[in-house]
Amino acid sequence: DDGIARARSVEVLAGGKRGSRMRITMTEGRKREIRRMLAACGREVISLKRTRLGTVEIGDLRPGQWRYLTRDEVRGLRRTVQEAYLVRKKGDRT
Repeated sequence: DDGIARARSVEVLAGGKRGSRMRITMTEGRKREIRRMLAACGREVISLKRTRLGTVEIGDLRPGQWRYLTRDEVRGLRRTVQEAYLVRKKGDRT
């Protein structure tokens, strides 16, 4: 529904008869996008773990846990939002 899904990169970390472990890097993630992409290739996702959101590394945080962001992480998020805004604004002019 949201158009074609594209991964920035895909790396197979381990593989065998029972399945594979992969690192998939997305530039924009939509709900269940990785599951739908792999289903289109005939693969089922058993477990999925987000390791980073933009410039913020999740690290060892478990579901429900939180931590304060560092100044660099806040700057990175602001820069990302600003860049996305400028790209969208430029697209509105064309």
